[in-house]
Amino acid sequence: MFGYDPHCPIDYLKGVLKKAAYAESEESGLTLSCYTTQPGVQFYTGNFLCGGIKGKDGRGVPASHGILP
Repeated sequence: MFGYDPHCPIDYLKGVLKKAAYAESEESGLTLSCYTTQPGVQFYTGNFLCGGIKGKDGRGVPASHGILP
């Protein structure tokens, strides 16, 4: 299974906080906003997770399950 791991450059002014990313779950309504003063953001979905990290319910998180469609 493949996941995502791209670096996304963003327009920025040094030292100015800017919204760099946004994610939303239509199912739960949960949202995530990411702000940064850096020139880019890395989008990584957990490509190499292999069950060693425990999720909220105590089960292992499989590879590429950092963000699900």
